[in-house]
Amino acid sequence: MHLNDSCFRIIHKNDRCLLLDCSTQIFWNLEPNSIPKELFDQQLNLHVLGKKILKNDNSYLQKLKENIKLLRKLNFFVPLKRGIQKNNSYRSSDITQIYVNPSLDCNLNCWFCYAKDSRKKNNSKLDFEDISKVILPILDYKKENNFSSSIGFSIGFTEELTLNFQLFKRIKSSIDKIKKQYEFSIFLFLPSTNLMQVTEEYVDFINDYKHLTVSIDLENKNQVNKVVQNIEKFNLDVEKNLIIPIHSKIKDIYDIYFRFSSYFDYISLRPVRVKDDSKYPWTLENLRNNKLEISKFLKKLLSLDDEDLLLFFEKIGPTDYFARYFHRIVERQRMNERCIAGKNAFAINSAMEISPCSSLPDYDDLSVKISDFNIQDALEKLRKKIPNYKETECSTCYIQSYCGGPCMDWVVKLDDQNLFHPNKIECDFNKHIVEETLFLISDLIENRKELFGLIIKKRRMRNRLNYALDFNQFSKFFS
Repeated sequence: MHLNDSCFRIIHKNDRCLLLDCSTQIFWNLEPNSIPKELFDQQLNLHVLGKKILKNDNSYLQKLKENIKLLRKLNFFVPLKRGIQKNNSYRSSDITQIYVNPSLDCNLNCWFCYAKDSRKKNNSKLDFEDISKVILPILDYKKENNFSSSIGFSIGFTEELTLNFQLFKRIKSSIDKIKKQYEFSIFLFLPSTNLMQVTEEYVDFINDYKHLTVSIDLENKNQVNKVVQNIEKFNLDVEKNLIIPIHSKIKDIYDIYFRFSSYFDYISLRPVRVKDDSKYPWTLENLRNNKLEISKFLKKLLSLDDEDLLLFFEKIGPTDYFARYFHRIVERQRMNERCIAGKNAFAINSAMEISPCSSLPDYDDLSVKISDFNIQDALEKLRKKIPNYKETECSTCYIQSYCGGPCMDWVVKLDDQNLFHPNKIECDFNKHIVEETLFLISDLIENRKELFGLIIKKRRMRNRLNYALDFNQFSKFFS
């Protein structure tokens, strides 16, 4: 093994220790009183561990090293493979998601809005003909390259859909008519709405569509009241999802979930990506307090009785930022890339520019003008701009398989548009959530295993942590 191999980590929190094998994403409980503090919370390998043991007459630690060495021969604790993202400089790549943003029209002015800067300099709009000239070349591109995967179109992420609903309906009708011309599936998805005002036509559409997603600004009491009022207009069989953007100074996270649980079927909290001049910027100081709130939230979950905790996991939404790590840890999902933005997913703004996602149209290094509706030419130019994080610190990070690498939007906003390395704030934020979730899951498996099984069943997950959590006991099976 090379000295810079980073194969495992001993995580210490709340007088408990976990040993995480970064390669297999398996973790175990350790005896905290038997582990020297200098081994806590750092990248480790057998060489480093051996040097520490030479200075410490500790039988438990010696046994730990022997068992790690044993399992190493069975492909546990192998060196992390460098490279978390694929090189996207190749010309022909599939397209599976397109976000078309016809306008920047909105009836709110949320402090965190991703389109705020765009509104200051761009008043252009796309009409039905413009959007048709964008959609058809994309479908033909997939057809010409024999891509068989489905494609989803989303219309209106930078506008309030209810203000431009007739255009959405017209696009939907057009897509429905041309679906049969292609062998792959084509879907049209509704973006979220602020639900400030809804027409009878919109309500009827949603009642037939059976799915509604609302985004709410907790700072805006008027919007909160409008949402509570208007949500009652939809049928009970409509699946109602709520997305709540959260900021660096958020408090009482569990109470936020609980507050809207009687109005919505699923609730997802998502951290906002904002610049340092925003109302609630992400700073290292704010992050310290935010970590305390996250720890408090997960500690609160463990204090709930079985019925309330099961209800919480039934209500937590599919796009929730905390739930994503819960799922990835339990199912040991290996994330080779953070998201498909700039790889298989792209956004087209009202100025007819293509970018990796709807929140990055104002960053010149990540947007390309679409000339004469030549989508393929614009895609080839854009793909050459997408950063490759293969040789960054992500390649040896202990949560790389859970995280998948930096979000380009986080990097641009938090690092003053330095695009080529992850941002420390985002990294620390994700590491803290992963570590806290590891301890949450460990506690549930160890002390409430039957409840943990019910949670897995309710969320339709595959449990890949069905093994002895005690490390020495686990190792005995192989010795």
